[in-house]
Amino acid sequence: MANAGLDVQGADRVAALALVAGVFLGSATWWLMLSYAVSLLRARFHERWMVWVNRTAGFLLSAFGIVSLVGH
Repeated sequence: MANAGLDVQGADRVAALALVAGVFLGSATWWLMLSYAVSLLRARFHERWMVWVNRTAGFLLSAFGIVSLVGH
């Protein structure tokens, strides 16, 4: 099931290559758009606000990590 129904034989190699290329291009496009949007918005945020955003994100990541470790 992990191969998405593609048997890598003969003509299916083209389909497999198209699938890999599509995933790669979609991922690259997403990251380029996200990076561009962040670069445009970055100047709007003050340093003090960013400190709190970073603290909140760090706390949430730590909390999720602890919940994940305790839950298993």
